[in-house]
Amino acid sequence: MRFRLAGILDDAGWRFELFRKGALPFAREAPVALPDWPQAAPSHPGTALLLALLDTQEAQCEGESLRLTHDRVAGLSRPEAVRLGLPPVVPWTLFLSHDAPIGEPSFALRVEWFQRGGAPIFGARRTGTGLTVTAGRFLILDPLYSALEAINAVNAANGDASPEGLDRRMTAYARFKGCLTRLTGDLRADEYLRGLTIHQATGIGIDLEPGDEAALFLPTLYGDRPEDAATADPQDQGLRDAARLPSFVR
Repeated sequence: MRFRLAGILDDAGWRFELFRKGALPFAREAPVALPDWPQAAPSHPGTALLLALLDTQEAQCEGESLRLTHDRVAGLSRPEAVRLGLPPVVPWTLFLSHDAPIGEPSFALRVEWFQRGGAPIFGARRTGTGLTVTAGRFLILDPLYSALEAINAVNAANGDASPEGLDRRMTAYARFKGCLTRLTGDLRADEYLRGLTIHQATGIGIDLEPGDEAALFLPTLYGDRPEDAATADPQDQGLRDAARLPSFVR
């Protein structure tokens, strides 16, 4: 007996239905009730995988089907995605550009897709881990999926000209830059974004210029130690931001 998994994409994730194929070539497929799915597990690896994820509460029951969230689908390996009958992994390069400097409330990240040879992909629409184009549908796995979600978070923080709005944009962008460290050749960025690094201050120190009573107090921002701790000053308790606040006189 043969079985087929059908994955249905929506905003919440992927919903999987199981069908039993008839013995005759033109026989109509019959849906399989969820209690009968274990019968298909020995001969259908995708069904066995979904039932295993159900046991660990990573999949959820939905009527006679099972659901995986986009976050969980993004964490699948490529062989696991094939077992579930999901679309092929997106084969293109993501190009990232920007609107306005990050200090402006209109700052936003623009996403474009290009073939490996450089030809642009038009009309791509993303729904979570699914990317739909004229030629069909493709799958987005991590780390690219997490980077795209972080881009959405950056763009959701624009439009606010207040200092708090700027802080939200910078915080969201710093998290996005963290996602980029996991990507290899899947993403390219314009010159501004390649050179834009944000060190978010987590503390403030006071440097005192030597001299008399008119000596300057120099507030200095500190942040977390960089990932490459070997290149950091061992006497420093954090990463000093290159920019300093205005000086003050005692």
